[in-house]
Amino acid sequence: MHDSFYIQQVLAGHSDAFRMLYRNYASSAWQLAIGICKNQHWAEDAVQNAFVQAFRHLHAFKELSSFKTWLMRIVFRECLAKLKNEQKRRWDAFSPGHETEPDWTPIESSDSLNFERKEQVQMALQQLTEKESLVLNLFYLHELNLKETAEVTGYSESNVKVILHRARKNFKTIYKNL
Repeated sequence: MHDSFYIQQVLAGHSDAFRMLYRNYASSAWQLAIGICKNQHWAEDAVQNAFVQAFRHLHAFKELSSFKTWLMRIVFRECLAKLKNEQKRRWDAFSPGHETEPDWTPIESSDSLNFERKEQVQMALQQLTEKESLVLNLFYLHELNLKETAEVTGYSESNVKVILHRARKNFKTIYKNL
């Protein structure tokens, strides 16, 4: 069934219908969040908060874009807020000599060769700038078009094109050197 059916069901008071929207987009939301946050716990918090916000504000969804694009924009904002809060918390709790590495869990795969490639792709994405990694992630992994990517990020379409071009070029260079 189409997203608008479930949205109408939720708005009509059948909140259980939101489970289908969650099932349809939880994986995409998680992949976007882990790509931005680069920390499993932060990504989980951001995704949970995004779905809560989407549920609470579903009445404001005007269907000017797809539900997926609207949700990914919420996930994006939640990730940025989470990173900002964690950076502030880390700064406040800073103690010399106590540095922690981000917690990173690669996507699981039963095929070891495929798993290794996914790890290499993730490593290459981590070496890109935040903007480049985000745009590549949205465009290729989440299959959003240029307009949708611009809506999620708040960048102009022309800026998305430029970032995407640079990201492809930089990704290719980094990936070859891994």
